[in-house]
Amino acid sequence: MKNYFSSVSWLPKQKIARRPVQPTLLEMIEESRQAWKNALREFNLGDREVVDYLIYKVNAAERRYMVLLKQARAGGVTAWPGEQLAPAIAGSLNSAESGERDQ
Repeated sequence: MKNYFSSVSWLPKQKIARRPVQPTLLEMIEESRQAWKNALREFNLGDREVVDYLIYKVNAAERRYMVLLKQARAGGVTAWPGEQLAPAIAGSLNSAESGERDQ
């Protein structure tokens, strides 16, 4: 019996080793946020028979999201680039200092 795939010329002759793409921390955070929202939606629409499982699922998704946020915070990840954040911080510090002087 002849192997069908050995006669097909367009198939690659050797397997190409592909590395799985590692998601970035921000992608993992967004994915876990979506999972948490979906778990909450499931909980709100779920049956009473599976409420224990849905509570577990919501708690697990929330915990994963919070851990990833904590990890991002520890790594110095911010929602805005530094050059956008610096003027806003400087403006709020200046207004806070002027408020202290007025008193």
